[in-house]
Amino acid sequence: MTYHSFANNPSRGAVDVQLHYDRLSGTAYACSTVFDGVLPSRYPSPEAAAEGAHVVIETAISRSDPNFPPRQIRVWLR
Repeated sequence: MTYHSFANNPSRGAVDVQLHYDRLSGTAYACSTVFDGVLPSRYPSPEAAAEGAHVVIETAISRSDPNFPPRQIRVWLR
């Protein structure tokens, strides 16, 4: 799992996340300008994995810049 600096997000606006969900194992891989790696939990559905990815990305953003206002995080299931 890799956290990237939020400064790596060129638009510093919306964050697009590609989410790859494995139905067999319940694991999910998220890729964005802020986070790249396997999510730390197993999820019963793609929707639950998308919520998990949202939380992980939001946490990564707050680590990079805690004073930065909340942003729009878009999770795309692949």
